[in-house]
Amino acid sequence: MRTLYGSALWEARTALNWKRKLSQYLIYPLEHLARRLANVSTAIGIEAASLYRSDGITKLFVPRETFFPGQKTPYPSCVFIGGWGGRKRGAFVAENFLRHVVPCFPEAMLYMACDNVPQCNNIVDLRNPGTDRLAEVVRQSWVLLSASTYEGFGIPYLEALISGTSVVTTRNSGAEYVLEDGRYGMIVEDRHFGTAVVTIIQDTAKRLGFEAAGLLRAEEFSEQAVVDEHLEYYRLAIKRFKRRGVSLPDML
Repeated sequence: MRTLYGSALWEARTALNWKRKLSQYLIYPLEHLARRLANVSTAIGIEAASLYRSDGITKLFVPRETFFPGQKTPYPSCVFIGGWGGRKRGAFVAENFLRHVVPCFPEAMLYMACDNVPQCNNIVDLRNPGTDRLAEVVRQSWVLLSASTYEGFGIPYLEALISGTSVVTTRNSGAEYVLEDGRYGMIVEDRHFGTAVVTIIQDTAKRLGFEAAGLLRAEEFSEQAVVDEHLEYYRLAIKRFKRRGVSLPDML
C-alpha cells in the first residue's frame, strides 16, 4: 500500500529555492512509479488523489490529548503557523493583520509560530514553541490565520477545528478539503483576507458558529476513524493479492 502525502509537483511549483524546485521535479515521476507498483494507493487530500488516480483519500488525525477546546483570551487573538516566506506567506498574514485588524482592534494580538517574526507591539514571537505551548496558543486564540498557496492536507486547520478555533485562510486544496470548501471555516481571496479577519472578530455569532461546527467536523478525523479507514484499504490490498494467487495470512 502506498500513501501519497501531497505531491512533489506542487511542492516544486511553490518552491522559491531552485535546488528544492529541481529536486521536487525529479521526485515527481518516482511518485507515479510508486503508485503503479503499489497494490493499493491512497492520497492525503483531493488534489493528490486526482493527480495520481488513487483508490481513495485517507485522512490524518492530531492527538486529542494535546489539542482540545479551552478558554479564549479576553482580547481578540489570532495565531499563524508556518514560514515567513515561501508558500506559507507569514509576511502576507502579518501585513494584513497590522493594516486591517489593529486599526479596528488596537488590543488585538497575533501569535506567530514562524521563523521570522517582526518586532511589533501587536505581534508575539512564538518561534520554536514546542507542541504543548503551540496547542495552548491555538486553543486560546480566536482565529487561526493561514495564507498558504498549497497544502496537501493542512494539519493546522485540523488542529484549529479540534481546539474550537475559527479559521480564515486563502484558497488551497487542503483548506477546501478539511474545511469542506468554506462550510467549516472562511476561505477567501487574497484581496479579502484582512477584511475577513475583521469580520470574524466582529461577528461573535458567526465565529461561535464556526467553532461549534468545526468541533463536529473534527470528529470525522478522529484517531479511530483514521485507523478504521486504513484497515479497509489494507483489506483491499490483501484481496487484490489473493486475486493474483498470492497466499497471505488472514490477519485483517
